[in-house]
Amino acid sequence: MSLKAKTVTLLAASATIILAAVGLVQFSVLKARTFHVIETQIQRQLGHLDFALTRFLNDVEHDLSVLASDPRVRSTNDESFTSFLQADEATFQYDIGPDELGIIDLFRAFRQSHPHVNSVYMGRENGSFVRSHLRERPTRYDPRDRAWYTLARGFPGHVQRTPPYRSVTSPDVNIGVVTALAEDDGTLLGVLGADITLGGLTEYMSDFVLSHEGRVLLLDEAGIVLVAPDPTWLFSPVTEAFADGAELAGALNGKHLFLEGPAGGMHAYVHRSLGTGWTLVGLLDDNVVGRDVRETVFRNLAFLAAAVVLLGLAALVGLYRSILAPVADLTEGTEFVRNSGDLSFRFPQGSDDELGRLARAFNRMLERRQAAEGELRTSREELRRERDLLDLRVRERTLELERSNANLTREVAERTKAEVEAREANQAKSLFLANMSHEIRTPMNAILGFTQILLRDPSVAGDHRRSLETVHRSGEHLLILLNDILEMSKIEAGKMVLNVEDFDLSALLGDLGAMFQVLARDKGLTLETDSAPDLPRWVRGDGQKLRQVLNNLMGNAVKFTDRGGVVLRASLLEDDESKKLGLVFEVEDTGPGIPKESLEAVFTQFEQVGSGGSRKGGTGLGLAIAKAYVELMGGEMVLESKVGLGSRFRFTVHLEQGQARRESTIRGLDRPVRLRSAQGEVRILVVDDNEDNREILVRLLNEAGFDTREAADGRQALEACGEWLPNLILLDMIMPVMDGFDFLTAFGREHGPDLPPVIAVTASVLASQKERVLSAGAVGFLKKPFKAEELFELLRHHLRIEYEDVEISWQDMASGPVPEDIFRADCSDLDKETLEALRDAALALDVDRLRVLVSELGRERSDLASAILGLLESFRFEELQRLLRLEGDHES
Repeated sequence: MSLKAKTVTLLAASATIILAAVGLVQFSVLKARTFHVIETQIQRQLGHLDFALTRFLNDVEHDLSVLASDPRVRSTNDESFTSFLQADEATFQYDIGPDELGIIDLFRAFRQSHPHVNSVYMGRENGSFVRSHLRERPTRYDPRDRAWYTLARGFPGHVQRTPPYRSVTSPDVNIGVVTALAEDDGTLLGVLGADITLGGLTEYMSDFVLSHEGRVLLLDEAGIVLVAPDPTWLFSPVTEAFADGAELAGALNGKHLFLEGPAGGMHAYVHRSLGTGWTLVGLLDDNVVGRDVRETVFRNLAFLAAAVVLLGLAALVGLYRSILAPVADLTEGTEFVRNSGDLSFRFPQGSDDELGRLARAFNRMLERRQAAEGELRTSREELRRERDLLDLRVRERTLELERSNANLTREVAERTKAEVEAREANQAKSLFLANMSHEIRTPMNAILGFTQILLRDPSVAGDHRRSLETVHRSGEHLLILLNDILEMSKIEAGKMVLNVEDFDLSALLGDLGAMFQVLARDKGLTLETDSAPDLPRWVRGDGQKLRQVLNNLMGNAVKFTDRGGVVLRASLLEDDESKKLGLVFEVEDTGPGIPKESLEAVFTQFEQVGSGGSRKGGTGLGLAIAKAYVELMGGEMVLESKVGLGSRFRFTVHLEQGQARRESTIRGLDRPVRLRSAQGEVRILVVDDNEDNREILVRLLNEAGFDTREAADGRQALEACGEWLPNLILLDMIMPVMDGFDFLTAFGREHGPDLPPVIAVTASVLASQKERVLSAGAVGFLKKPFKAEELFELLRHHLRIEYEDVEISWQDMASGPVPEDIFRADCSDLDKETLEALRDAALALDVDRLRVLVSELGRERSDLASAILGLLESFRFEELQRLLRLEGDHES
């Protein structure tokens, strides 16, 4: 046997022994590692399923809360709703009224938007029961006795989830999501609920597939099976499905159990859901797991065997090169030199062992005769190495350039994609804001419009007037919140602009001081307004935004201060190098102060500093918007505060010197106005698809003496103009059939330059929408919801018309709004002492003192006495305080 064959046999035997020993050791290690990988995969998948399930239930609960706030669902007119308290299954007939039918339509829409919701229903305190679909059997049924009703009644204002229960009229097992319908005073109207059947829940979770052919088992807090691969397990304790069910029900999160089920052994991986309180269990068949483990282990062992074989081959190659090959070379070289006489032959000089020393000795014997030839070969070898090194460097530089180009190309592509996504997101956000503004402002227009109409009626008095004023103030507050959100979005998008105009700065500061004086006095606070003597009266800038900034700061100061007072200061900015007017405003209070670590958070969106009782409500946008407005006007806002001493907000703005502006000719719009009779007939066409919006405009216009007609869309408006050409058109821009833009195009094509003026009445507040409306041909823009004085001022401006005040008796004024000009005329001849006594008694709410003072006015001032007594009898103290305060300011 040759030396090569002996070596190969020895290496093969050694490799086999090593492979067998390593395989035995690694089998158990790989098996345990594979089990751990499977457990990690299942736990991660169960976590994803838990997130999806929790989000699904949260979505149902959130949408149910939204449904519970719907006025139709919260209606108190539930006497006609269907009741099964005395139902006879043989003779019962459904008699569903329009109100109940509207609620059923809402419930059906809820079911359509939530495919896995089986039923939406509502029980009332009078025993009536409304459901999204008819009951299969109209048996006697009292929802108030049901567990779901009792559960929701015990937690008013919160959405609750019931334990699984069986339906009364069907074999379904349901999980109910319920919430109580309660009034603000705690009066319970009923309970609203939605049922998810276990079958629907199983269908929802069947979309989630676990690896290794795993299946999902869902248990509630009591260990009842909610979802299972075997339908017979549903709504039964887990102890009935598995012999080790009790151990499974009590297992901790992340636990791995081995269960004996009806079909054999199963691996159970436990995941406790923090969001629902339920238990998710991944069930894997032991045979499947064993199969997958064996496949993984054998695959790894196969790789190991391949590695051992490769290492053996590598060792064989190394042995061949280090020993066998040199021995063969020596043998062959000796024979070659002996036969050919070629002295240029050289043996390879390998290691320093005996073979190497033998080769070097033979080579030294030939070196002397081959010196010259050896030097030549050395020179050629060096040249070749330099050439190879140069080629290597060129290839390395080329590779670096290719990598740089690839990175640059990828970065350009990523940035381009990010820009496209950002543009699309911004467009989507703009569209959402436009839609939200329109959808909210349309019903708000109806609410504020009708309350304006009713408040303009002198016959509305007493509690009815106070209720209407409360509705109107609440609607305007909701509108302010909406505007805050839209303003914040404009600021973030960089689309906020200044509406520059001349305004009376002194009047603005005086109005703010007068407005907050009553609030401060009610809380026992002092309020001072300190304006520098050199402060200009008329300035040019965005007065509305400046008013909003000061109003927010003053409102916060009064709201958060319980003792001491509030000071508003205004002065010119010293050492202002700009060409504009630099103004400094300060609002200082003696409130609780703000901790130093919370100062930055004050100007953060949706952030409110304080906790518990120190929070006073609000959106958390006021100061963020105020700071943005100040920066937009070229200034900056600074806050200084010490806990227990108070706070001071200081900001600067840069405005221009303004000119006195002529006030609007429409005054006293809190009482009716009417067209001057000498102007003849003035025709106005009202175009709006919303009937409420049309009614508001028509009633306001008819009361003022205008001749009006209505149209529900652009096509009807064209037909009306063909028969009855108006002097002006009030046009909604978003309508079915033909919208306002198409109407303007068609109307302009038909009438050319003789087109009557068109004023757009729209709920959109986006600047782009306003520009589009004006460019389409409209001459004015009236934003919903609007104020009556805004409407009449636009009509006066574009129709060149004049109004006259409607005469109102003092008896009417006592129940309706009191015009300031008439009140001032009757107070003009009062001496200063009497006027101050009346104002002080009104501010102190001293009714007895007011009655005494009124009795001393004398018979010649009986009208004024009747008006003051009327305001007292109707408890309109704020209006009386405002009128007397205004008269006092006028006298001073």
